[in-house]
Amino acid sequence: MDSAVNASPSPAQYSVTVALEAEHQHLLEALDEVRRLLREGEGDAAQLRFLSFGDRLLRHMGAEERVLFPIFEQVTGIPDGPTKALRCAHCAFRKVVRVLKRSLVVDPAESSDAMLAYLKDAFVKHDEYEQQWLYRICNEVVCDDVVRDAILGRLDAWRTSEDESVLEGVPHQCADRAETDATAAGREAP
Repeated sequence: MDSAVNASPSPAQYSVTVALEAEHQHLLEALDEVRRLLREGEGDAAQLRFLSFGDRLLRHMGAEERVLFPIFEQVTGIPDGPTKALRCAHCAFRKVVRVLKRSLVVDPAESSDAMLAYLKDAFVKHDEYEQQWLYRICNEVVCDDVVRDAILGRLDAWRTSEDESVLEGVPHQCADRAETDATAAGREAP
């Protein structure tokens, strides 16, 4: 019999955020792959890989905003603390993803590498902050197996949903006027 099957689960397997932490690494690897494809002159492949990355990133942020942020805010009693800063960062990431999607179509090699480098650097710092604060606290407070399983189910549902509305951010005060006006007019923000 396989010893891995009988092995006791590690504490990380009980973590509410283990899948999200792993996804951070996969997202960083995808960004590196997009940059590599661009350097190799594979603009079409880079564009396809970035579209996949962008979709996965938007789903990931949506899961955090709709599932983890409310838990953190409820437990800490701080609705305008770290989650506000994280929502603002998510808003900025959404804007960069939109700009990069367009730039990879228009001129893949020239306009994208610096923005991809910026996105990766910002994403690394953001991930560290999330994992040190948001994830750690959520994992500490979710001790009950039933509650943990319910949260894991909700996170997975957001991350894997075919519903395109999961790609939108949760409305908050970080959305700038141009984005608000564009949404109201039924068009994409600049």
